[in-house]
Amino acid sequence: MGDQHVDQAVTRSSTKGIEFFGEIDALRSRRVDIDFDCAHGRISLASPPFPHKPHLGRILVRRRSNLGGHVVHGPGHAEVTVVLIHGGGMTARYWDRLVPYLDPSAVAVNLPGRADRPANLATLSVDQEVASVAADIEAGVPSGAITLVAHSSGGLVVPGVVAALAGRVTQIVLNAALVPAEGGCGIDCMKKRHREGLVMAIAAAEREGRSITLPGAPDDPESLRNSYGGDPLDDDIVAFIADPVRCVPDTVHHYFQPVHWSKAAGVPITYVLNERDRPVPARTQEEMILRLPAPSGVVRVDSGHLFAVTAPESFAAILAGQRN
Repeated sequence: MGDQHVDQAVTRSSTKGIEFFGEIDALRSRRVDIDFDCAHGRISLASPPFPHKPHLGRILVRRRSNLGGHVVHGPGHAEVTVVLIHGGGMTARYWDRLVPYLDPSAVAVNLPGRADRPANLATLSVDQEVASVAADIEAGVPSGAITLVAHSSGGLVVPGVVAALAGRVTQIVLNAALVPAEGGCGIDCMKKRHREGLVMAIAAAEREGRSITLPGAPDDPESLRNSYGGDPLDDDIVAFIADPVRCVPDTVHHYFQPVHWSKAAGVPITYVLNERDRPVPARTQEEMILRLPAPSGVVRVDSGHLFAVTAPESFAAILAGQRN
């Protein structure tokens, strides 16, 4: 989820019974933004803010009373495994509320430095994270197509994983994910005050011969309630996010590593934009979307930073739409 001291956000919604069927159009004349109304299960095509970019073509939404929140495969569906990559300060358990609504084959991986993936957080690099994720996928899903889903700073590893898996990644879905300019670093995507504060803190630590890592769960979980944007978190979600099985110390070193999204060129990308995100504001997300290689499209959601936690059925419906 990025810097644990960075503001963070959520919203609540219900879209049980929504089924999406999406088709990537070959036309490249304009980009279509897709507005997704979490509360009412509606989707609409907004006027394109990025006219020079490719777009998602036709989106059909229909209601089903018996969907039950699980992914529904359309006719002729080819087997694709969804792989979930969490953001900063989190573990694979970040996805616990989403996983029940996905195909049973879905895999949530741990980045190094948490759970059963030990690492030196002071020196952990994007390349090491990429190697770990790729190795986990190759061990757990040795064959077949992959849809990569990444949240927040988890986006930094996506291009490298695409390259490492050599053609197996057929779809990318990003949610408030960090996308620096080609060859840029994750810190470039932070709010100015957080970026400058982190640079100053690291410089001071280096002068004193020490290193900086992000803290884990806060002493007072109440501090998380309004940190993510969107609606205030309810008690259950505060407890869920603050649980040490999810909220863990993390590296800042990977924010200073170069990222090359050109490695993912040619793989369809859908960016799920959280409109009420506090750590990664909507305007920042819009700027990052422009850096993505083609083809790419946007789904706008009325959400704070933790869309997969606060509206898992809605997120699952969007993923289902990208797979059909």
